[in-house]
Amino acid sequence: MFKKILFLIIAIGLAIIATFVQQVLDNELPYKVSVEISDTAYTFALPRVNEGVVDCIVELNVANPAVHGYIHYRLYNSNGTWRKIKLLRLNEKLVSIIPYQKPMIKIEYYLELVDGQGKIYPIAKKQPLVVLFREQVPRLLTYIIALLFFVSLIISNYLGMVTAFNIPYFLKYVRLMFYLLGTAIVLDFAAYLYAYRHLFVVPSPYNDMLFFKNLIIFAIWAILFYVQKNGKERRLAVLAGSLLTLVLYCAPDHFVFQAFF
Repeated sequence: MFKKILFLIIAIGLAIIATFVQQVLDNELPYKVSVEISDTAYTFALPRVNEGVVDCIVELNVANPAVHGYIHYRLYNSNGTWRKIKLLRLNEKLVSIIPYQKPMIKIEYYLELVDGQGKIYPIAKKQPLVVLFREQVPRLLTYIIALLFFVSLIISNYLGMVTAFNIPYFLKYVRLMFYLLGTAIVLDFAAYLYAYRHLFVVPSPYNDMLFFKNLIIFAIWAILFYVQKNGKERRLAVLAGSLLTLVLYCAPDHFVFQAFF
């Protein structure tokens, strides 16, 4: 009993660590960039993701009224012409937009700030930043899907450990994994259809592959559920499935599918 409780605690800890690793590897936090203008240092948070049917707002906290500038943008990974928009002053901020794009379109951009003497300070000009436009899925649906996958990961970790240490386990946990992931993948598919319904008309080369990564995780446990329907414990298969689930959960979806796209 003690071992089972210990394994459960470790399984929860591994799931938390895996979630943290996933967030780090698939970073969607704003870019942090710094520049020094007229002996004053500035640090800006610039957008990496833009959700919803709205323009992408770019805000720079620059109190010096003599400073102005421009934002340059174009379609990501293209040889198109850079479009230029002036940054407008709003109190102590310089504000501009990158016009709304269809979901899953990426735009690369850089900025140029100009001081009162006319000196230009480029930001990310040599290595432009990239912003991804994405449809906003209802938050509640997103949270439910994330919770189902997180709970499934805990159970997967637990099954992997009891299998590795040759401790008897109940096949009902494999069934539970199948039903949990089945529910999660149905909801995930609904979210995918909602967010990317336009792709059925106009395909995008920047399609979000997260749903398909989750589908692979579900397929792993569907196979394990099927092969153990006769009541036999296939420990090596469960251990392999548990390890694969942990790796896939941590890995960014673009890394998993980069060999195919």
